[in-house]
Order: sequence, then C-alpha cells, then structure tokens
Amino acid sequence: MSQVSISFLGATQTVTGSRFLISDGETKILVDAGLFQGTREIKDKNWEPFPVDPSSIDAIVLTHAHLDHSGYLPLLVKQGFSGNIYCTEYTAKLASVILQDSARIQGEDAKFAQKKGYSRHKNPKALYDEDDALQAIKLFKICKFDQKINVENKASLQFHHSGHILGSAFVTLEVSTKKFLFTGDLGRPTHPVLVSPDEFPADQFDAVITESTYGDR
Repeated sequence: MSQVSISFLGATQTVTGSRFLISDGETKILVDAGLFQGTREIKDKNWEPFPVDPSSIDAIVLTHAHLDHSGYLPLLVKQGFSGNIYCTEYTAKLASVILQDSARIQGEDAKFAQKKGYSRHKNPKALYDEDDALQAIKLFKICKFDQKINVENKASLQFHHSGHILGSAFVTLEVSTKKFLFTGDLGRPTHPVLVSPDEFPADQFDAVITESTYGDR
C-alpha cells in the first residue's frame, strides 16, 4: 500500500496562501492555490520557487474563490501546470472575475512602481498577466455538490457545502485508500443566502485539515 503524504505549502504561520499537496509517490493533487497577502515579507513568498514542478501536479482542487485560495493558479499554469482544476459552479464564476482582476491590478501596480521608482527592482513585473489568468480559467472543471468525482483515475473527491461564500465547499479527498477532509474557510448556519455548512463525523477521515482560525469550531 502506498504511503500518502501531505505537504503544507502555504497558510502556515500566516493565514494566507493556502496550498496543500497530497501525494502517494505517483499521484500529486494540490488542494487550493492561494496568494500570500499582507506585509511585504509575506507577499514576497509568492515569488519563491514552487516546491514541486507544477507540470508534475495531476490536478488542483479549489475549496472556494477567494484570492488567498485561488490567486496563485495563473502562475502555476504559466510555469507548466496543464491538468484539470476541479471546483463548483459558483467558485468557477467568481474565480474567473477574481483572477482577471488580480492580473490587471498587478500589471497596473508594476507600471506605477516603475514610473514612480519606488520598487526594489529596476523593471518591476507582475507575477502573471491577464492571458495567464485566462489560461487558468480554461482549466476549470465544474463539479456538483455531493457528487463523487473521479480525479484523473487516480483519486476521488466530493464537494460539500461550507457556507462561506457562494460556491464554497468542504472537500473530501480519497487517495490510495486514505481519506481527507479539507474544510477551506467555514461559514455559519442560518445564513440568509448561503446553504448551511454540512456536518461530518470526524472519525470517518484519516486527517482533517483546517485553518487554526476555525480550530475550535
């Protein structure tokens, strides 16, 4: 039986840049691909080399569309990722807007920094441009809630309501008989617009991965 590992590539010692890599030695699945946000020191992490070759990742799964969970996608695509990006319908719709907006703002910021001369770099550049964002959006594979999805014939996943924003989801992921629950960001019950978060018995998973923000809930 293959040993399954979890690599925490973001959202550790800071609450942004969510990126979790599941691997059994052959299959690599990335859950979320967020940008680091906050101070310059934290944002500089976005420019660090990604720990694994993006072209070696089989698939990406998004819990929801917020930039700290999806904003690194265009850079992964720019660096060679070409697999499916699994997400719910409204995550795809919101992320399509967010990623293009992120690319546009980064481009404008780089031009402004060069014009005003306040960048540390002679020719400041954006992490990615709008074409990169559009290429990432083309890879979205829309999934229904509660439907078991076969992931590249190597794993399976399901999306469940998390009540955070439109389209947001818990992700249950099964790789090599190991079952994981990724909570993403959690919402609350009785929201006037969103479906209340689903509930799960914790003992049905080998591991539950959540941000410390929600660790007491």
